[in-house]
Amino acid sequence: MTDNEKFELRSYTRTELSRKYNPQFCDRSAQRILIKWIERNKELKEQLITTGFNRMDRIFTPKQVELIISFLGEP
Repeated sequence: MTDNEKFELRSYTRTELSRKYNPQFCDRSAQRILIKWIERNKELKEQLITTGFNRMDRIFTPKQVELIISFLGEP
């Protein structure tokens, strides 16, 4: 993401958000990395679960995206 682009807080597919964090990897690898980061961060994972998160979900809600950003930073 360039300095001119502002990150938009909205729903993202798992692929979209993963690629924002890991643009240098293919879709599948980027997704695995993001899910691994979530799984390793117990507090983030617990808070995501309270929003209905399931690791098999294909779409992150705006609230879930907000939580991910609060723990991992803006991509």
